[in-house]
Amino acid sequence: MRISFIFSGVLVSEDRMRANLATESVEGKNQINNVSYRSALIAIPGLVVAILFYFLLNYECLVE
Repeated sequence: MRISFIFSGVLVSEDRMRANLATESVEGKNQINNVSYRSALIAIPGLVVAILFYFLLNYECLVE
């Protein structure tokens, strides 16, 4: 997920984001959005597996 945040520009200040969006072409914006979307989709299965492992490893604590 961090990669999608980096590519989308979420982790920069609002002034820098405003300047980047003002000077970016439409094709550049579309490319950034596509890369961010795809990298977020790639991260989702890993997050699901991590959550499942967490619950499986802590199942004994949850039952008691």
